[in-house]
Order: sequence, then structure tokens, then C-alpha cells
Amino acid sequence: KSYRGKGAVGKNAVVPKLVSHLPYKDKCVLDYGCGPDLNHVNTLKQNGFNNIQGFDFGDNWRDSMVKSVEKSRYDLIYASNVANTWSDYELAHDSLNQIKSGLKKGGVLLINYPQSPRYNKEMTNKNFEMILKIHFSEIEQLEKNVWICKNNACYSDKVAV
Repeated sequence: KSYRGKGAVGKNAVVPKLVSHLPYKDKCVLDYGCGPDLNHVNTLKQNGFNNIQGFDFGDNWRDSMVKSVEKSRYDLIYASNVANTWSDYELAHDSLNQIKSGLKKGGVLLINYPQSPRYNKEMTNKNFEMILKIHFSEIEQLEKNVWICKNNACYSDKVAV
């Protein structure tokens, strides 16, 4: 079940608000883990984002979403309250490899990791930041729980764990 309409994942979600202020309106953008209703995708489209798509998994996937991240190359991928659903470190690495493969060289990931994750309670913000550093050559913490990561490597450079 998706909870994107409530709390910090609805209108209060930090990551999509930050995306709306970035210079990517005419770039290729992906909402990774967009939820079945594509709420943030639709809001950003209404705010002038011309080339934005959504991607999600399992029961949340809809025909209006892209089928595979690997087959596309994005200038910006954002993941709002997605990392807190990763149940273990292996899934975190697999997901970040998938995200990284979808980014163009020089592309950017904007991602958050909430203070109280739904799963993997032992992964702290510090551990999460260390995982990001394994996958991305440049990372910067924008806010308490939000990072921007730049992909300077070729999309096929996957990290083995």
C-alpha cells in the first residue's frame, strides 16, 4: 500500500518541492518510486516540467509509468521517501545501481532518508550517506535528510556488494 497522500509524502514532501526549484523543467526527469497515482509527477507537470515520468514497482506500477529505469537515460532522478522502504543493505545497493544506470553521465539524483524509516531501522543517516558515497562520486547534503548526488561515471559502472 502506498502512503504518498499523507504526511511528509503528500503535499509536505520535501524532495518534490526541491525539484520544483531546480533548473530541470526542460530536462528528462524521473520520479523513482512515484506511487500508483503519480501525484508528484502530475504536480510537477502542472508546474512546467515537460519531460517527467514516473516509475514504481509491484502493485504500485501502472501502464502510464516507464517499464524500466535501465532502458532510459535521465538528467535528474528523484526518490522521495523511497529509501526508507529498502529492507536491507543489499536492496539499497541494488536500487542505487538501478538509479545510477538510469542517469546520464553528469546526471543528478535527489534523494532523502527520513529520520524514522519504515524498514531497516539500523540504517542511520550516516550509514545511508556512506552508501551514497560508494555509488556516486559527488554527494552533498542539502538538508538534514536530503542529498544530491552526481553521476560522473559511465552508466554501466555498477557497484558490487
